[in-house]
Amino acid sequence: MAKTSFEHKNQTYTLTGKWDGDVFTAVAKQDRKPASDPFKIERPKGDDAASDDVLENAAFSALKAAIEDGSALSSIDGA
Repeated sequence: MAKTSFEHKNQTYTLTGKWDGDVFTAVAKQDRKPASDPFKIERPKGDDAASDDVLENAAFSALKAAIEDGSALSSIDGA
């Protein structure tokens, strides 16, 4: 399981993710409450495909950007 944290507007967010086959699913939480919809990224096929670390960083970067721009909770908050 991959894990990182960051601060935004004086709030701490924890980003976690795990692989299930070729799909990495990441989610953000604030304390124990969901702070984002799940974000999924699929491992591409081929010899020149990005490494797992690169894909995990991409998923975490997308979640962080969604939290910062306010779009992270579209299905949870009914927006």
